[in-house]
Amino acid sequence: MINRARGEVGVEISGRLHRLCLTLGALAEIESLPADEVPAARFWSLFDALLRGGGASPGIEALKSAKFDQTEAMRAILTCFEPLA
Repeated sequence: MINRARGEVGVEISGRLHRLCLTLGALAEIESLPADEVPAARFWSLFDALLRGGGASPGIEALKSAKFDQTEAMRAILTCFEPLA
């Protein structure tokens, strides 16, 4: 179950609901990404870090072969950075 009050956002990957969460660990990982990383690589890195923050750790290569809507995933990533009401 996704708990938005805790900053969690859900995204479906290969038919299963996964949790994304901007934790301090995920934020530290994101901050350590190279500034000149190309946008596609940044997407995969962000997605992977936020999934780990939510408790999953599929890894970038597993994500690349998984089935999911990339637009939905990008919306979920952006929602992780929105302030909680």
